[in-house]
Amino acid sequence: MRRDRRKCLDGLRTGDARPLPARLRAQLIWELDRLELLLEHIKLVEAERDTLIENDGETVPRTMLSPLKGIGRESASTLASEGLFRHFENRRQVAAYAGLAPSPWRSGSIDREQGVSKAGNPRLRTR
Repeated sequence: MRRDRRKCLDGLRTGDARPLPARLRAQLIWELDRLELLLEHIKLVEAERDTLIENDGETVPRTMLSPLKGIGRESASTLASEGLFRHFENRRQVAAYAGLAPSPWRSGSIDREQGVSKAGNPRLRTR
């Protein structure tokens, strides 16, 4: 989001180059207030998450995942809280738990893959 979003609001015009009606402008300001409050809350939650990661010991899964390439703080926290609290015997069990296991379709001599099953934990698939 642009930092000068309030200034940009002053320059907005309708499709026929008239200034925005007062009611519409007030509604846009109200929505901007809501959005900025949400952004502040997100910053607070992320700061709390970062503090938890920094205070974790070396053997906590969240801390062990963070240095891996391609896994950031958000992904490490999600994986640790949603999926790594239980023991898996192999990678197939992990994929099935996350809903990333392939779903084959077989009928006679036809053998096709239908993509992932999406039957597992949706929060593990979205990060």
